[in-house]
Amino acid sequence: MTRTFRKSNSRFAAGFTLIELIVVVVIIGVLAAVAAVSYNSFISTAENTAAEAEANQVATLLQTASAAQNQAIDDSFTFSEAVYNDLPADLAYTGITAPANPGDDATVTLGTVTVDGTDIASAIGVTSGSTTCAIQPGDTPGASFTVTCP
Repeated sequence: MTRTFRKSNSRFAAGFTLIELIVVVVIIGVLAAVAAVSYNSFISTAENTAAEAEANQVATLLQTASAAQNQAIDDSFTFSEAVYNDLPADLAYTGITAPANPGDDATVTLGTVTVDGTDIASAIGVTSGSTTCAIQPGDTPGASFTVTCP
């Protein structure tokens, strides 16, 4: 007795077809692209929020110094080395000059700061990472500051 085996013509063969595998890879690629865009947006928002918080901290320190000296912040404004040392050291400043020698005062030079493509006059720039914010002092001693960030 001999047995003969026939090739199966069944429609339900084991495994996946090439088309099915390609569809799965395309879906995974689309999901990865959406996730990358969302992640980058989240990081950018977090950096901008951190920069704004730090700029507000600097504005509060300068506003307090302005009120304590009873002098509005302009190009002739100076403040103590102690206040300068309270400024966050990890930021870059445009318009604030460090004391030249221990015990000297720091000075303010108001200028134009560009934030998100817009020039803001009579301001101090605060840069955290790649984000720059502008701080515009008020016209009177201790007046509120305007902080502009992207």
